[in-house]
Amino acid sequence: MVIFDQLKISDNGKALYITAHVNEAEDAEGRAVFENIYIDSIAITTSDKVSDDHPYCAPKDEDCIYKHVFAEDSRVKDINLVLYPNDMFPFSKSTFTGDLFFVYITCKAVGDATECFHCLPCYMTKETTLGVTFDETLLYQRVMDYTKELANSCETPQGMIDFILLWKAFTAAIETEHFTPAIKFYNMLFGNGTNNEKTDGSHSPYGGYTSSRTGRGCKCHG
Repeated sequence: MVIFDQLKISDNGKALYITAHVNEAEDAEGRAVFENIYIDSIAITTSDKVSDDHPYCAPKDEDCIYKHVFAEDSRVKDINLVLYPNDMFPFSKSTFTGDLFFVYITCKAVGDATECFHCLPCYMTKETTLGVTFDETLLYQRVMDYTKELANSCETPQGMIDFILLWKAFTAAIETEHFTPAIKFYNMLFGNGTNNEKTDGSHSPYGGYTSSRTGRGCKCHG
């Protein structure tokens, strides 16, 4: 029910930009399909706190690093946030670089739904919309590293091939809403999101991707 206009981390990794609005689709007669739908809350968590069983469902309060619930009588149709690490709790890092973030925006209905709303497919009427993002600067850094290796070596760039395959697997998992394997692929690309080197001192591949999807939701098979 919500569309992400912007969901990204700044180039220096110190700001998270979130701009989103309730779907403004109209029916054939020009009536707003989501007229009675408003934003109720926004919650953010890191991938290590995402449920394996229902990753598209908003996390419990204790698993959130950020949560804001709008006033019960509010009529919020859009949000425009710029968040910093010190806005998060608990989150001890000085930048957002390294983690995979899941952003959940939950909506509420005020009054009766429009006639066309009931005709929409299941995934469009779920109250929670999920967006996924992380610091894409890491992708560019790793791509340039592999490009330099390719230019200076006459050998088959096996590391670059592995990187591309993992990257494709990760993006495909995100696009098809298979978030649990997506987290696994991200950790393989990202060295578990803790630092930019493996224990043996060699660099692990990095990746960067931003996607916003409306999850199918709990117990929904539509």
